[in-house]
Amino acid sequence: MTTKLLPIEDWELLEPIFRAYGTMLPDPRLAQIAVSEDDDGQIVGFLVCQLIPHLEPIWVHPEYRGGSVCIPDLVKTVTENLRPGTGLYAFAPSQAIGALCESVGMQPLPWRTYLMTTSLADPVSAEPAASAEPPSAEHSVCL
Repeated sequence: MTTKLLPIEDWELLEPIFRAYGTMLPDPRLAQIAVSEDDDGQIVGFLVCQLIPHLEPIWVHPEYRGGSVCIPDLVKTVTENLRPGTGLYAFAPSQAIGALCESVGMQPLPWRTYLMTTSLADPVSAEPAASAEPPSAEHSVCL
């Protein structure tokens, strides 16, 4: 098994998979794709690392909250020049922010959110941390 970054000119090889899942290839200016290839050079897995726009933070002066600042107009202004089909995310730490997101057409997702921070001083490793329990077979890092 070989793992490598897929050159942009080869991304079209993945288009049928993206289409089958109802989505499109990411913007190559904002993404990179790592692939796993078998011994015959066939792509048998991939992972996309991409910058995805998210709508935050938002702030409205306390004297103007619930009044004259039009949140849908703010959303329209920051999104009108994005490529059609661009996904937008928002973190909603409260019900009020969740309601605000829904008021502009955002849909809640049934996903958990995770964070990983990389560092040049401590590169990402496939090895689990010493204190971490090894993953079970059904949650293996190498599927």
